[in-house]
Amino acid sequence: MIVTEDMNQLPRIWYHGTTSLHLPSFNDKGISITAAPRERRTDFGRGFYLTSNWEQAYKWAIGASERERDENPQKPIVPIIVECEVHTEAFSRLENKMFTHTDLEWAKFILDNRIYNHDPSYPKRGRVNPKAKPVFRFTDDIVDEQEIMDDSPFHCVYGPMADGRRLKIFLERVRRGHMTAEEFLEKAVSQKYKFPVSHQLSINTFEAVHYVQLKGVFDIAEGKWQHPVTAKEA
Repeated sequence: MIVTEDMNQLPRIWYHGTTSLHLPSFNDKGISITAAPRERRTDFGRGFYLTSNWEQAYKWAIGASERERDENPQKPIVPIIVECEVHTEAFSRLENKMFTHTDLEWAKFILDNRIYNHDPSYPKRGRVNPKAKPVFRFTDDIVDEQEIMDDSPFHCVYGPMADGRRLKIFLERVRRGHMTAEEFLEKAVSQKYKFPVSHQLSINTFEAVHYVQLKGVFDIAEGKWQHPVTAKEA
């Protein structure tokens, strides 16, 4: 992965590591930026997260399957990787944010998204999702998303990942006023997922979802691709 400030220079093929528990939702509704509950805070805000690093997506899927098996012991859950094609040329025309390194701006943006009462660095403007907004499914049909507000300041955000191992501890220290943003930056830089090899692209608005197409699903347990057939399987 290259370090760039131009969204158009990013690759078109991306991966989402998840589990078979969510496959019916992909088939029925396509990509959703509201699948996760609002209380589940993420680095770049509520959205659909991708990486172009296959190994990183693999680890995401394995981690998700372990968590969800503990939460749903009666359900057969396997890790999967969803392959997507991202029309980056369209993203470059939307309001986006590119973080090229882990600096104070990056750290403050994460705090904006992960701490409820933190004063935002960027104004959050509510966007209404128009009715009958087309969303790609595996069948290439379209489905309607329920009219809903999205409040992200950007349609999509790309950049480094924060260190998730002790992130909750650091966030609580910031929330209580026991840690500054500068100190958070020093602690939050991931030693496991080093940028730019490891990275994340968040799809944060319904308009941005329109430019992401689902291509296929890789079942990690079976080692096989599911509908539709991709070039990897040929």
